Amino acid sequence: MTCTSQIEGPLPAQRQLVTRRLCRDVGAVVAAVHYRRSPGHPFPAPYDDCLAAARHVADSVTDYGARRDRLAVAGDSAGANLAAVIAQTFRDEHRPLAAQLLAYPPTDSDGDYPSRTQNATGYMLTSENIADIQYLYAGNDPVVVTTNTSPPAASRLIHGFLNMFPVSARAHAATAELFAQLEQRL
Repeated sequence: MTCTSQIEGPLPAQRQLVTRRLCRDVGAVVAAVHYRRSPGHPFPAPYDDCLAAARHVADSVTDYGARRDRLAVAGDSAGANLAAVIAQTFRDEHRPLAAQLLAYPPTDSDGDYPSRTQNATGYMLTSENIADIQYLYAGNDPVVVTTNTSPPAASRLIHGFLNMFPVSARAHAATAELFAQLEQRL
């Protein structure tokens, strides 16, 4: 199961390419979740949708032609964060997962790290952008913003290498390596 971007809109063509390549390269059945997004549907809607989809797939995995012992969650950026939280929820529910693939997950929106100060400006994704996205996702609720059990906000502005494989040889190689590692674990 894969989760994708955080902000409202249709599943972009790049995301379709990634999920198709994941299916092809890993030899897996892929269920891409198009969950409700901010700002129209802030937390907990994205988490609830992804969790419901993950539970459905886990409960019906053989109906999809897949095996229970190969069930994994995956995502990039905000979707990676959701996949990580789904993995934690599955752990707590004693539902087995074979693996999780998390590409550049924003997992600590409250951390005060030197890189956040050093890289706060001058790049496509600034500290101000992150704060704006966090607000769209979680509002001012400090429980949502600072707990590890709810997925913090993530970037809709940068999606790293994963969706760049059609136009970049380096991105193609990095994506192939990432998917090969997942295939080994499944």
